[in-house]
Amino acid sequence: MYPKKLGPRCWRHWDAASSPTNRPSAPPANTCSAPQGSPPIVADLRRVSNQQREHRGVAYRGAGQPMERHQKAHWWNMQNPQKADLEPVIEETALEPVKTVEAEVELTPIRKPSATSALNKFKSKRAPGLPGTNSRPDVLDIRRIGELKDYVRVSPLEHHWSEEFCFTAVPIDGQKDSIMHLITEELAEKYLPPKLVLRFQLALASGATKGSFFLCVVPSKNLNNGYNQSARDCCIEGKHRWVMASALKEKNQERYHVNYAEDEDFAPAPDWESMPTVDELLLTKFAGLLSIDTPDHPALLRRRGKRQVAS
Repeated sequence: MYPKKLGPRCWRHWDAASSPTNRPSAPPANTCSAPQGSPPIVADLRRVSNQQREHRGVAYRGAGQPMERHQKAHWWNMQNPQKADLEPVIEETALEPVKTVEAEVELTPIRKPSATSALNKFKSKRAPGLPGTNSRPDVLDIRRIGELKDYVRVSPLEHHWSEEFCFTAVPIDGQKDSIMHLITEELAEKYLPPKLVLRFQLALASGATKGSFFLCVVPSKNLNNGYNQSARDCCIEGKHRWVMASALKEKNQERYHVNYAEDEDFAPAPDWESMPTVDELLLTKFAGLLSIDTPDHPALLRRRGKRQVAS
């Protein structure tokens, strides 16, 4: 009944490939049929004849050849018409515009800090003046007239001019420039070489800026030096008018040239009467350790290069 090589389970393939004369005239006796309207029993297709396959609508074409996938779907829709008519219905819903809700935000005003409380510690307590000058009448800086490079007036009052004093410049740790110290002539001649001893007068002077007072160095020794003599002449001329000392080093001349202001009233005249005497200014300036009067003074030991004994 079946080819030996194929066997009963390969009937479907053998049925499509064999000739009509070799096919069995009737299906096997143990075939079963599916109820009306139910899907076919695929497991028993190999035992059903061609007529039964066409009657039951089995998904085969021709002589037992399987149908394509789209053909099977068409056959299923023919068997179930009520399901084939169903199509998904998509309802279009109009979207409402999104309403923006404005939140009420309470703005807290920024409180401005008071300038008096926050900036007081940064305020400048010093009036503007020339570099190296000081507007305080008690402590004044010592400057040379050729260093300022600006117009200067010197007090014409006699009590604002000092006698000749002895000074020495002492290097101090942490300071760029040496600090001027008063020293007695006895100690200076005993412990210091002549080059380290400075002798000159001091006179009260003022820059063109109001209140910029300073102590001006008036040379009194070595007047044969061009710088010393021209500087002293400039200080004397400054008693009566605004003067500025400019060095003539570029012209190979070792002296200062005295320049006069074009207008004497270009700056307010200094108030000399309000200033103390030069002796009072010197006592205030060189109070404490700035006056060397003992051999064991720290500044004198530093100038001598002697080890200081810690007390």
